[in-house]
Amino acid sequence: MTSSNPDTLDSSGSLAGGQTVQRADTQTAVTSSLNPSELGQALTFTCK
Repeated sequence: MTSSNPDTLDSSGSLAGGQTVQRADTQTAVTSSLNPSELGQALTFTCK
């Protein structure tokens, strides 16, 4: 999966006491329990 707009989940900001929170680079991988699967089969998706 790819987001075309990385700013939609902005995680930068300021906290009380002057602490600063910076956005970090992240990666997400999605896998399926069956690959390939057939129509009607139940699947489990795992995100890491």
